[in-house]
Amino acid sequence: RKKSDLGPIILGPRLSYLDFAGYQAIIYDKAALALFMLKDLLGEEAFFEGLRNFYQSNLFRLTRTADFRRSLEETSGLDLKRFFQDWFYSEVLPEIKIKKKITVEPDQIELELQVRQIKKPLFFPLKIKVETDRGSFVENLILQNQEQIFHLEFPGKLKRLEINPGHQVPGKIEVS
Repeated sequence: RKKSDLGPIILGPRLSYLDFAGYQAIIYDKAALALFMLKDLLGEEAFFEGLRNFYQSNLFRLTRTADFRRSLEETSGLDLKRFFQDWFYSEVLPEIKIKKKITVEPDQIELELQVRQIKKPLFFPLKIKVETDRGSFVENLILQNQEQIFHLEFPGKLKRLEINPGHQVPGKIEVS
C-alpha cells in the first residue's frame, strides 16, 4: 500500500530505477496478489488451465501481458480487460467501506453486506470467511460497481466473520 503510487505492475523493471523497495513491493507482492485474485475470480480449474495454455502456446516466444490475458479469457470465457486494467495497468488500490448487518435465525444466520467503493470502482473478488458452529465457509464477492449489496445465508450460529482474510486484496477496507 505504501509504494503503490510509484506506478503500475506493467512498468516492470523500470520501477527499480525510481525506488528499488517499491519495485519489489509492486512487481513481486502486488503482482502475486493480483494473480491470487485472478484465481479466485476464474476458479482454480480455469485459472490453471489458462496458465497451461499460455505456457504451451507461447513456449520460447516473447509475450506481453495482453497475451496472458487473452489466454485466460479463452479458457474461462470471461472478459478480463477491466480486471487487467485495474490491477496491472493502474496503481490505484481499492478503498472500501462495508456496512454489515447480521440477522440471527434459529438455525442460520443471514448476512447483508453493503459495499461501497470510495474511489474509482475496481473489478475484483473479495473473500469473506464465515465460521459457524456447523463449519467454516468461504465466499468470493465479485466487486465491480461503486455500490453493491450482498445477501448471504449460512447454517448454524455465527462464531466469527472475517472480511479479506490474509489481506489478499491490498488497499483500505473499513468494516462497520
